[in-house]
Amino acid sequence: MHTLAALTGENETVRYGALLVALPIAVLGGLVSFFSPCVLPLVPGYLSYVTGVSGTDLAQARRGRMVAGASLFVLGFTAVFVSGGALFGFFGQTLLENSGILTKV
Repeated sequence: MHTLAALTGENETVRYGALLVALPIAVLGGLVSFFSPCVLPLVPGYLSYVTGVSGTDLAQARRGRMVAGASLFVLGFTAVFVSGGALFGFFGQTLLENSGILTKV
């Protein structure tokens, strides 16, 4: 069965459909959860941990150290999740390629 998206090469749902409504709602939900009373008090401690600078040392701290600490944290976080995604993607692709054999087993 051919759909309009397959015939035109475009996905109309992404361009005109529910995604245009869902995206602002998701952003608003993220902001509400970030500024909630359960999360907001954790932000200064998190930033101090990531940058290695405490709140009292913030006035005399170098901005470069904070940027380097935050950047290294984001880089490490990204490396872990990208490599995990690639590993599980490869595993899923391997399962898909061998699905006939796995079904018979």
